[in-house]
Amino acid sequence: TTGVGAATALSPYADFGSAVNALSSSLAGEEATGVVSEQDGVLTFTGNGKSGDLQVFSVAEAQLQSAKWDVSFVNVGDATTPILVNVVGTDTAYQGVDTLGDGDNLSAPGGAGFGNWASRILWNYPDATTLDIGGSTQFMGSILAPSAGATITPSTNGRVYEGGDLTVNGAGEEQHAFPWIGHDTTACQSGSLSVRKALTGDAAFLVPSDTSFTVSYTVTGGPDEGEAGELSVGDDGVPVG
Repeated sequence: TTGVGAATALSPYADFGSAVNALSSSLAGEEATGVVSEQDGVLTFTGNGKSGDLQVFSVAEAQLQSAKWDVSFVNVGDATTPILVNVVGTDTAYQGVDTLGDGDNLSAPGGAGFGNWASRILWNYPDATTLDIGGSTQFMGSILAPSAGATITPSTNGRVYEGGDLTVNGAGEEQHAFPWIGHDTTACQSGSLSVRKALTGDAAFLVPSDTSFTVSYTVTGGPDEGEAGELSVGDDGVPVG
């Protein structure tokens, strides 16, 4: 279709940025379920071993930068188990190194479990304003940095969601869009709720015309899960939302 115009073409995604920002903030509030340790340039993320449960880690940017050889994930459940790494810091630089999963090197495309592991991992940078991912190896996992401008040198394996300018360096890089299995980020859309009440029946006229009814609601899914509120609804059948 030609001549649509940017405003119309992008209108389905008008709220996408705010939805991604809300998701990043929500994930940043997840309590860590595993521990992070460094030894001899290897940064190890050790989970609780519970398959199906979100494996959550929190790491400071300085600690992430201490990885000189490998980033290793161990005891993080089976292939159906998502992994979340919340990176704490505003100006984050990470020299890409090989990624290990339960001892296997995952950084070679076509290797055992490459796509599954890429889909399991999400790196969340909720406070980052700049993000610099260097190195020449394969970067494993999706990137969520809603307020950051990013410079990425290696090939990425996962979705890249960042709020500023994106610079891709080097030669021969590819962005492989494996979706994160922990949340359907492609479906980050805003929603709405409206309620109406109409009185019918032989005794409807007995209810005063200015009567209002209070309807309580609670969000049960998505980044706003747990949010609650109330709507005051009249008896005239007019939607309120």
